[in-house]
Amino acid sequence: GPDSLARGLLAASADFATAYPRDGLDADLAWRAGRVAYAHGWHDEAAGILVGMADRHPDDTRRVAALRTAGDARFRGGEFLAAEAIYGRTLDAARAAGQDTLAAAVAANLPLCRYRHAEQLADADPERGPAAAATHFATVGRRWPDFAHADLAWYRAGLGFESAGDDTAAVAAWTQLLRAHPQSGYARDGALKIAARHESAGRPAAAADAYVAFSTTFAADADAAGALLKAAELRAAAGDARGAEALRSDFLRRFPGETAAVLAIHEERAARALAALPPDARPDDDPAIAAYLGAVAAHPDSAAAGLQSSIAYRRAEAARGAYLQLRLTQPLPAAIAAKQAALENVLALYGACAAWGVTEDVRAAAYRTGEVIVHFGDALLASERPAGLAGDDLAAYDEVLAEQSWPFADRGETAWSELLEQSRGAGDDPGGWLARTRESLWPRVAERFLHMPEAEYPLVAAVPPPEPARSRP
Repeated sequence: GPDSLARGLLAASADFATAYPRDGLDADLAWRAGRVAYAHGWHDEAAGILVGMADRHPDDTRRVAALRTAGDARFRGGEFLAAEAIYGRTLDAARAAGQDTLAAAVAANLPLCRYRHAEQLADADPERGPAAAATHFATVGRRWPDFAHADLAWYRAGLGFESAGDDTAAVAAWTQLLRAHPQSGYARDGALKIAARHESAGRPAAAADAYVAFSTTFAADADAAGALLKAAELRAAAGDARGAEALRSDFLRRFPGETAAVLAIHEERAARALAALPPDARPDDDPAIAAYLGAVAAHPDSAAAGLQSSIAYRRAEAARGAYLQLRLTQPLPAAIAAKQAALENVLALYGACAAWGVTEDVRAAAYRTGEVIVHFGDALLASERPAGLAGDDLAAYDEVLAEQSWPFADRGETAWSELLEQSRGAGDDPGGWLARTRESLWPRVAERFLHMPEAEYPLVAAVPPPEPARSRP
């Protein structure tokens, strides 16, 4: 009916309760007045009247219903904590009365009240509200893990603690989210936030563990591969080099399709292995370098020129060491053939190195090219002589060797000269190969003129040029 009649009923009921506090009709009037107030949307008054009735008449059969309606009134009035308290009393009363169906319905309202209260706090003040709501969201997740939004409650609790600067509580909330609700749609972001909080707080080992957990739990996620690589970086930052390498190996096994990252891992490992190799060791025999070369073979356009050039150079160096060890002994034709084959192999390997175009390696290869060719000529001169050869025969034999060695000396010196000519005007000398080339070439060139008499040059008197005529002022 009209509000005026409802107001009259509420006033008359209150007057009756004051005048006749012990009259049994008080419960009837309060029950009626409370329900009328509720129907008119006077939630505060309805809750007060019905709770008062329940307190004054604990044996009334309508007590449970009165408390429930009072709770509903507080909820509709936006007083969610007060509603939770009244629903709690209703639950106890319903259980005591054996009203299990009603008890179950009321129990479902308790987490909703606390969740709505937390939302209310968070929305009231965008700056400080999330922090104020955090403990209430955490209460929802902790007390009512089966609540439909318990996972979101834990997630929002973490956000609130994070905004308050409480990293420990934030991480704990998101950790509980993952434990209690691993299939939640918020679990993924919660896992990443745990890792991010550890990382920003300067805890690289804990952050690495969190990123590994994310990559394992959400293996099909688009960010799983990146998380595992991040974990490896953090392990390294924490001083755990072995752990970092183990994670990178796990990455290679789990994500072979991540071409750029896979090549980067192989490249880094190969570079370290190459730096640790003995001078004459073959790089292809090292497992890390072999793995890198295998990976690059499948993606040749992604090859790192610097590393490839270094590997090619070390291949040539290893072959050069073996080549230098070959001695020209009798029978000389067979020894020459073997050494010349080794020479051609070495030259081809240095050529392959130079083809990568890395300045230092190009110059090193050019220097070595001249060196091994000159060495062949020197080896001819120093070759073993046939047994019993002496006198004029030995002299003639030596002359033949000298003639045969000369083209190699000339060819090697030409290679050095071309290197110096091509590098004319270069302002830098990485590796010192130009200086080494000059030191090797110039004394050999000078030796060619030792047998020649000193040249005489005519002296020409120096005559200063005439002064230019000055113009008159």
